[in-house]
Amino acid sequence: MSRGIVVACAFCGNPVDTGKPGTFLEVSGWTETREGGGAHAITMRRDLGRAAHATCIEVAKRGGEQLRFGGLR
Repeated sequence: MSRGIVVACAFCGNPVDTGKPGTFLEVSGWTETREGGGAHAITMRRDLGRAAHATCIEVAKRGGEQLRFGGLR
């Protein structure tokens, strides 16, 4: 059952349901720098319309997107 819209994964191109828990969405917004470092939650968040599977994100975080997917789309 789809909870969101289905789009092509930004990495592998296969369908990904944007409403499925664990799906990653590319967003833009603002974060406030904390005194202890890091950032707070995103405010004025904007959905950029791209999504990815959790497994594709894990591969990309390890630098494997070029080997597995031929680069970012």
